[in-house]
Amino acid sequence: MYYREYFFYLKERLPEKCYEVLKECYKTQKNDIENNFKLLHNSIVKVETVDILLPIKETYYHMNYEILLREELIMKDDSRENRYKLDRFGIYLLHYLND
Repeated sequence: MYYREYFFYLKERLPEKCYEVLKECYKTQKNDIENNFKLLHNSIVKVETVDILLPIKETYYHMNYEILLREELIMKDDSRENRYKLDRFGIYLLHYLND
């Protein structure tokens, strides 16, 4: 129950533009996000998950990515230039807010 409350609180703190890109990511990659959640939620050891890349937005400001990075919802994807992927907490947030 604690996670759900925390993520609802976090969603309210995020600027609307930040949550919009996460919401779009969930719409396009729902199955991968839910599968990753199940792997992470039920594991005791480190597990391999599918990379969930955020959509490329021309009108999305760099500061919005910085906010998501600071909240540890996304991380830079080292294998792709100027791309970001969901971090574990980003997966949890999208699962709990869309459950």
